[in-house]
Order: sequence, then structure tokens, then C-alpha cells
Amino acid sequence: MSDEIHPFDIRTNSEWQRLGWTAENRPTVAVNHSEIPEQFRHLIPYVERWGINCDVTRGDYFDKQPRADIDQFHNAVLPHWDALNSWMDEAPRTDVKFNFMLMLKAYSEAVPSPSPEEIAAIRRRWAEEREAKREHWRQIARKSQNDGNA
Repeated sequence: MSDEIHPFDIRTNSEWQRLGWTAENRPTVAVNHSEIPEQFRHLIPYVERWGINCDVTRGDYFDKQPRADIDQFHNAVLPHWDALNSWMDEAPRTDVKFNFMLMLKAYSEAVPSPSPEEIAAIRRRWAEEREAKREHWRQIARKSQNDGNA
């Protein structure tokens, strides 16, 4: 296989990464503070760090970040989600808004780790669902057995 890249090539993520589409080679983003509403300026470091256009490169970047950094990114953006989307929907469309959109794309992939309480609740729900299914099948078996004895 040639290492030459052609538009619309289909490759695996590892092949693209071998060709240089990695976190270390991600393009840098520089945001002009004056183009951003004051209420969002504190998010500029997140845009510059997480605003990665390529899915493969962004995935590689996520894989190489500590979970605490991903959670911190998610928690910093969360309160501004609706306001950011409203601002980005307003005309005109600008490069700065595009960079914020890329950050929000990464944000949507930055699902925080569940807390120990959430994990316990999920496990309890799964156990309850399993037991409900078992009881359902027990009732079917009893009914079948009773129908056979009639």
C-alpha cells in the first residue's frame, strides 16, 4: 500500500495516524480575543487546545489526555453550552465561530466519568432488570407446567 494520500481514501484510524494524523501533529488554533464576546473569552484556551477539526487526530488527542483534563474541559464548557450555540447561530459565520464549533464537537465527545454512586446505581438497575427477566421466564415456565398438568 502506498503512503500517498488521495481525497476520499478509506483507511483505518491507525493507518491515518501512521501517516501523521496524530495529536502531536494537530494544527494550532489561535483565537483573536477581540472577536469573542466577553462572556466566552475565558473559554479561549479550550478552543485552542480542543478545537481539532480531524476526527482521527481529535480521537488520538483524547486518547493521550488524562481523564481529569477531559472532565475539567467538560465541566468548564457545560454551563455555557446553550449561550455558545445561540451566539454561533447568529450571523455572520466567522472563523472564530468555526473554531468554537470545533471545540463544542470535542466537548460532545468529552463525556465525564461516572461517579462511584452513578456506577453503583447502574449496576443495581442492571441487576433489577436481570431479576425481572428471570422472574418473567419463571412465570412462563410455571404457566407452561400448569397447562401441561391440566
